[in-house]
Amino acid sequence: MSGFKWDIGRAVAITAIVVLTAMLINAPSINACFNPSDVYSVEVLLNKPGVFLNSTLLEGVPGVFKVNEYYVYRSVDNIAVIVYLEEVFNGAPLVPGINEGEPIELYPGIRLELMDVGFEGSWAQLNESMVKYYSDLLKSTLLIELDRLTNTGILMGLSSSDLEEVVKSACIGCAGWNERLVYYVNDGTWRRYSELIAGGAIRGALIRSLGCRFEIPDELMKALAVQQPPWLCTLAPPASTPSHGLNGVAVALSIVVGVAVAAAFYMLYARMK
Repeated sequence: MSGFKWDIGRAVAITAIVVLTAMLINAPSINACFNPSDVYSVEVLLNKPGVFLNSTLLEGVPGVFKVNEYYVYRSVDNIAVIVYLEEVFNGAPLVPGINEGEPIELYPGIRLELMDVGFEGSWAQLNESMVKYYSDLLKSTLLIELDRLTNTGILMGLSSSDLEEVVKSACIGCAGWNERLVYYVNDGTWRRYSELIAGGAIRGALIRSLGCRFEIPDELMKALAVQQPPWLCTLAPPASTPSHGLNGVAVALSIVVGVAVAAAFYMLYARMK
C-alpha cells in the first residue's frame, strides 16, 4: 500500500509539472516571452504621448516586408529592423486582466536585431570589448533608424532630445517583452519595463514563457540578406564587424537561460515530492 501511495504521489508531481509546462508553452497571446535573439537585440516601445506611426509610408516600399502587423527590413550592416504597433493603457503595454481599460492607445515599437548570429561553430573568447562593440553598433544604428524614420514622417512626435535619450538608455539585451525600454511619463525617462514593474511604477506583468513573440521567419531572413530599402544606398556602412565573438555571446547566454529553466523545474519537482 505504501508503494502504491508513493506511486500516486510521484504521478501527481509529474502531472503537475507536465500541466505547468503545457500552460507555459500554450500561454495565450497576452503573455509575453523570452526569445533567444533578445540577447543580441535592442527594442524600444515609443509610448511617449503624441508619438504615432504613419505606416502607410512603409507600405509597398521595396525591401520592406510586412508580416501581419510587423514591418521588417535590413538596415546598415546585418541588422534587421522590426517596426510594429502595440496597445497601451495607462502608460504601459496592455495586458488583459491586469491593466485593461479605456482609452486604449496604439504606440509604435522598434526592434533592432543582429542577423549574423548563429549557434554553430567553435567557441570564441567572451570579453568586455566584444560586448561593448556590438552594443555600440546597435545603439549607433538605432539612432540612424530613428532619425531616418522621423525625418521621413514615418515616426511623428519624437524630438531630437527624445532620440538622444532613447539611444543613451539603450543596450544590447534590452529587448523582448520584459527587458525592452518603455517611456515612463512620470519622469520623462526611457527605462526597462522589468525595472518599472518591479518598482511598482507601472501596472503590468513580467512573463517567463517562450515562443509567443514575433520571430523573423527563416525565409524572410534569407530575403533580408539580399534586399534592402532604396533609402540605404546612400549610407556608408559602419565599421565591419568581427568574424567571431558574437556566437560566443549568444551561446553563453543561451546556456545560462537553459540552466535557469532547468533549475526552476527541479525546484518545483522537489517541492512536490
